[in-house]
Amino acid sequence: MRSQRIACARSSSGRKGRLFARSSARHPKAQETEALIACKIQNRMAELGRPESSAIGGRRRPSESRKKGHVSDSRTNPALRSRRTWPRMSRGATGLRPGESFSDSLSRSSIASCRTGVVAMPARTKNLIFVVAIVFLVACGGNGNNGGSGDDECESRSCKLTASDTEEFDRFGAAVATSGEVTVVGASFDDDGDLQSSGSAYVFRSEGTAWFEEQKLFASDADAFDAFGTSVAFADDVVVVGAPGNAAAYVFRFDGTDWLEEQMLTPIGAGLLFGTSVSISGDAIAVGAPGSDKVFVYRFDAGQWEAEQTLDVPPLLFSSPTDVLFGASVACSDGSLAVGSPRNNDVIPLGFAFVYRFDGTEWEKEQDFLGSTEFGSAVAISGDVVVVGASADNDLVEDTPGSAFVKRFNGTEWLDEQELVASNPIDGEGDVFGVSVAVSGDRIVIGSRRNDDVLPSSGSAYVYSFDGTTWVEEQILTAPDAAPLDIFGDSVSIS
Repeated sequence: MRSQRIACARSSSGRKGRLFARSSARHPKAQETEALIACKIQNRMAELGRPESSAIGGRRRPSESRKKGHVSDSRTNPALRSRRTWPRMSRGATGLRPGESFSDSLSRSSIASCRTGVVAMPARTKNLIFVVAIVFLVACGGNGNNGGSGDDECESRSCKLTASDTEEFDRFGAAVATSGEVTVVGASFDDDGDLQSSGSAYVFRSEGTAWFEEQKLFASDADAFDAFGTSVAFADDVVVVGAPGNAAAYVFRFDGTDWLEEQMLTPIGAGLLFGTSVSISGDAIAVGAPGSDKVFVYRFDAGQWEAEQTLDVPPLLFSSPTDVLFGASVACSDGSLAVGSPRNNDVIPLGFAFVYRFDGTEWEKEQDFLGSTEFGSAVAISGDVVVVGASADNDLVEDTPGSAFVKRFNGTEWLDEQELVASNPIDGEGDVFGVSVAVSGDRIVIGSRRNDDVLPSSGSAYVYSFDGTTWVEEQILTAPDAAPLDIFGDSVSIS
């Protein structure tokens, strides 16, 4: 039985939309865990006496029933236990600039249309005591922005969602994904009992203006330093969670009551850091393995996810196609797949992004894009629009603010549409604008986790809208309870 629900402030009119931004500050535990994950992979390779292709994703499972297509029921499998506790919520500030009202922000940001949006921001902690997700409800009434003639004021409120059992440095918010009324949040350094940094993921659901934690997800074969929750993706009733420490990705499906582990995906052949990035669209799942410069695509057929194709990094212009982090970011949408490869050359630090299209039989490379430093560190795709983050872009100068590039498909090829940069570039050095990107329809969200407009490296996220010709900066979002080193905006999602 669910406990008392606490509602967020009601919005006024407008169509629904949702975007999420997260933060997860780097800390000695984070550095230690990353090192231990790498060490774990190397040790497993040495213990098995096998090459990388056999060691990664090939450890013996605790039960032979964990075969492809097997469904684990959370009611009988304690590894899939459900938590029905309500998260703690509180109303917060608007996330606007200091001293600025929401109406001021409307004038500043030139909002092209009115809609209700939700922004979740799992900011790090206040004094490293708790970890939260912040939900912004932004709406405007008939004040002309949506074609109305009224003069009612717009509102902006926030709710703070706290997971039921997070502890400091769990990295709650390692990844976020949202669609419809469901949001998934990864906590890649969560300790499951004595399994340090095995990781977890939380599913939240909204009912009206209230949010509740629906279920906590674990890997059925969890082990220390698996980093389950490093990446998450969600579509329809399917959640995908990456665990690069185990070179695996896990698929969960909602049966109307519980989220059940449907299948564990592992790479065929080399798959170092498989699960670093995941994406799902329809019946296709893409999983990046940047340690091996590969992307694996799976398709749901006859009740199970089958390996469909392995994408290898294409030959590049300036270096041999190895060790370029191909698959560090992936995003798929309606038969198109974008892949980031942010490290091309140690001497000339360029990056690439690639777009593939499914022709009904296989995925064919449609076009590639070349950029400067960290180009391809993040990718997003929606319809005929691709966004590529270049978090250290600016002519190879150190401590640069970063940027993001918008490409649009004209029916024949992908054309450069616009470069997006922060509106405050003078003090933006080192802000890593573009470290995360998301796009849905006529909205783009860009994360800038090291932005220090509020406090040192507290972070921010920028929202852009398309006015039919240009992408216009609509609003800058910051955590209401920002603290130094929050790195708010480390990942974002919008639907």
